[in-house]
Amino acid sequence: MRPLSEYVVELSRLASERCVLVGDDQNDFGRAYQIIVVLDENDVPRAYRNECEHIAVPLGLFADSIYVASSLLCATHGARYRLDDGYCYEGPCLGQSLGPLPIVIEGSQVRVLVDE
Repeated sequence: MRPLSEYVVELSRLASERCVLVGDDQNDFGRAYQIIVVLDENDVPRAYRNECEHIAVPLGLFADSIYVASSLLCATHGARYRLDDGYCYEGPCLGQSLGPLPIVIEGSQVRVLVDE
C-alpha cells in the first residue's frame, strides 16, 4: 500500500486567493508536482493535480498563471479546464478531464489526501 500525503489549505486563504498551489513532493519519476486547490463558481473547494492532460507537464508554476478567467489554464498548451469538474473545454486535450482529488473540509481547513 502506498502512503497518503495530506495537503492543507486554510479556507480564509482560499476565499481570498481563489486558487492555491500546495505541495512540492516528487512522483515516481522524480518530478516535482503540486496540487491545485481552487474554489469553483459556487465557492465549493476542488482539488486537482497540477498536471495537464495533453502532456504531463504542470499547468503553470504559480496559482495566478493557472487560475485565469474562472478556469484553469495550461500555460504550455493553452488548454482550459472547468473549475467544478476539471473538464477540458478548449485546447489539445478537449474532452479529457483533470482527475479530481478527494477533499475534506474540517473546521477552517480544506484537507486534500493524495495516494502517492
